[in-house]
Amino acid sequence: MPRRFLAGSGACGLDSVTRVENPMKAAVIVPILYAEPRLRETLAGVARQRRAADLDVVVIVDVPDPSREAEARAANEPIAREAGADIVYRVGERGFGSALRAGFARASGEAVIPVMGDACDDPADIPRLVAMLEEGWDVVAASRYMSGGRIVGNTLKQWLSRLYGLLVRAVGGPPIHDVSNAFKAYRRTVLERVDTVADSYDISVELTVKAYREGFAITEIPTTWTNRQVGESHWRFSHQLRRYGRWLRLAAAASRATRPVGSATTGDPR
Repeated sequence: MPRRFLAGSGACGLDSVTRVENPMKAAVIVPILYAEPRLRETLAGVARQRRAADLDVVVIVDVPDPSREAEARAANEPIAREAGADIVYRVGERGFGSALRAGFARASGEAVIPVMGDACDDPADIPRLVAMLEEGWDVVAASRYMSGGRIVGNTLKQWLSRLYGLLVRAVGGPPIHDVSNAFKAYRRTVLERVDTVADSYDISVELTVKAYREGFAITEIPTTWTNRQVGESHWRFSHQLRRYGRWLRLAAAASRATRPVGSATTGDPR
């Protein structure tokens, strides 16, 4: 029977994760817009985790202005080759949510893990996320706000994110502390069953809330998240308020409805 995760003890009580026999194959999806100043650092960190996990890496590059395609290719191709990553260009397209869906469709493996290209996520958590899926969980969130998690470089955006997570939990949404973080591991069956419509960053909430409605087993591990040091964030509060609000309303509506037998929990998935 899978072991329960104890906050503060490391995933599954493990201080480190080493490669096991016949590990679960995982795909890391890295979506970027044109080019990302810290993409090389991000991909190098992910590549180092191949010692402990069976990983493919796919970079999804949005190029909304087709005249900049050559520029984007020149910036990203050498970095992707260095890291042994595949790269997909969406010329004339833009949107974090639709970029993730493109990555999900391209990805191979049973586990799929979005990672931000600006080096805010800690790649060392990837084997721990995969290990939790191997124990039977369906969605595993890397949590900045649970016990043991932390943020380097807190801003108003992070305080709003924490408050939003509290509200989602309070109305009956997934019982995790960090529903909005994109850094999660999804079992492929979740992505196959849960349809998404979000085109922006709120896809991370939509997937988690809808997976919870469907009865998938959801848990979290603590992570250290580092605020962007280089470049510009494309997240804008005024643009995102309505988008995130719809998933808060969905979580509240779902809590009033009858959920499937064996509904998602942060307890034992079995």
